[in-house]
Amino acid sequence: MYDALVDPRFGVLTRLDPRCIPEHFPSSFALTHSRISDISRFSDWPADNSGAGYGFRSLDRVLGAAIGEGVERYCGNLVPDGLRRGSYLSLTAEGVDALDPATVCLYSAEQHAAPRFPASEFTGSLDVEWIDGTDLSTGSSVWVPASLVWPSYFGSHTRPVDEDRPLTNPIIQAGLAAGPSSEFACWGALCEILERDAMTLSWYGGQGVHEVSVPTWLRQFARGPQGRLDTRFYSFTTEFGIPVLGSLVHDRSTEFLTLGMGVGTDAVRAAEKAYAEALQLQLFVSEYDDPTSAYMQAAQSPTSPLKPWREDRAYGMSYRSDRRDLVDYVCHLQIHLDPEVQEQFRRELAAATLGSVDLSDLDTADAAPTTDRIAALVKVLNSAGHRVVEVDVTTADVRAAGLHVVRVVATGLYSSSPIGLPFLGGSRMPAAVAAAAAAGTTLPTTPLPH
Repeated sequence: MYDALVDPRFGVLTRLDPRCIPEHFPSSFALTHSRISDISRFSDWPADNSGAGYGFRSLDRVLGAAIGEGVERYCGNLVPDGLRRGSYLSLTAEGVDALDPATVCLYSAEQHAAPRFPASEFTGSLDVEWIDGTDLSTGSSVWVPASLVWPSYFGSHTRPVDEDRPLTNPIIQAGLAAGPSSEFACWGALCEILERDAMTLSWYGGQGVHEVSVPTWLRQFARGPQGRLDTRFYSFTTEFGIPVLGSLVHDRSTEFLTLGMGVGTDAVRAAEKAYAEALQLQLFVSEYDDPTSAYMQAAQSPTSPLKPWREDRAYGMSYRSDRRDLVDYVCHLQIHLDPEVQEQFRRELAAATLGSVDLSDLDTADAAPTTDRIAALVKVLNSAGHRVVEVDVTTADVRAAGLHVVRVVATGLYSSSPIGLPFLGGSRMPAAVAAAAAAGTTLPTTPLPH
């Protein structure tokens, strides 16, 4: 399975490492890490050093997912030469179709006006780099800001952020995906965009969640073989017709609390995916709780967004009370090691829970081909005023092995962001916040444990 990609000396991925799974996790759960080659030998941009694949019952699918995420992070961090440069206004003056930065949900005018705000306002006159993409509705060419496409765009070793290369946004978490076909990858990217948009507006926008009643077999399965996993499922509010589910897992033996997410027309599969991700994050959090781990060694640096390891886990005291210093998404899981933060989150979750829904009522039972599902979803998004553009970022070596990696950008939708630097721009978040205020809803002050 994609053997050409894995080789200790010449591979895009140097090896696949299965993870040891705790005995109180379901026995069918497996996780494999993919180790990514060091692209700094031939690139100015850094890449993540690993990816992960996980799931239940099928080791082949787990290995495929590990390879897919490794390849996604490899291609997603190799910024090519020869990008087009100009402002949105200059491109449109030349008759070029380009994505209007004003339609991308980043930061609000009030945030930009704050003293020492770290990001430059992404105006139409700002000179930036662009890459050619494809409008998923019309098939026409659309130019997309490069900073919205490659996660490592602002991390170049040789091209610092400065007046000629202004920082407009952090890593865009949602919309990068890999697959055996471009359609498969595109659908995965679209689902991730819906997921993060629903998470953001349901939680920080005050739109709320519903607790999900799941079948007996799934409820028992999610407890683990020793009954030590307290697992609840939630449906996040979305206007786009595809279920967005969360699985909140509290491990009573470690006191770790994590939220996994799943999206899809098959609600049962989405719930299983959410539960699997929550288990993966349980393993990830264990490294934050280990003073000898690479993450906690890195946290000793004053430039790390993470706080140094604490034996008492009282990370709520390490961060500012207003959480303005939670400026990286990785900080969310660390602060949730704190029992007091967990308790505050549970209170806020109870307040945000609007009722209950049965899992079977969420299933849309859409068995249409992937291309048809993409077209239908894009039509729904377009009808709501959102433009959807795809950028193929597949490198030649990955394409030769039979995989594809794409970035999808949807205007007007929100990606996930750290609670200390939330995306408050656009129109839907301000409208949601205003509606919550009018209804007397108190917005959460703790991040989701995701």
